[in-house]
Amino acid sequence: MIKAIKRFLRHRVGVYTPEELGFDFPEVKLISIDGCVFGVPWDWSKNLAHAHSSIICLGTRGYLYNDLKEPGDFVWHEYAHILASQGTDPEADQHGEFWVLQLTKLNKEYVAFPYTNSVQYMNDMLLGTVRASNLNG
Repeated sequence: MIKAIKRFLRHRVGVYTPEELGFDFPEVKLISIDGCVFGVPWDWSKNLAHAHSSIICLGTRGYLYNDLKEPGDFVWHEYAHILASQGTDPEADQHGEFWVLQLTKLNKEYVAFPYTNSVQYMNDMLLGTVRASNLNG
């Protein structure tokens, strides 16, 4: 089934299994790069990444890995949403206690997003003024 979905969607966005990208995320079935796997219109002023029940959608390939070639912060952030959605948290799509607990279990810190919109973030990225240290909450 996953192979059929990938064949169907590959022409629209880059669709990969976590294993193809070197990730050990058993709860994640697919990772979409350069847009939403379901074709949800991508609004760069509001959305850099999001998750569906078992799919992570990233706005760009640059969000996949950190400098050490490990999963990047956006990947961990969305993976925690998927883990939270498999529990009983009615606010799994939010950044509540259960979501933070999932990040803690993954040995990741809560990364607050201090920008009101992603255009500001992209401008700072282009200027080289975004650092991991100023993304911590």
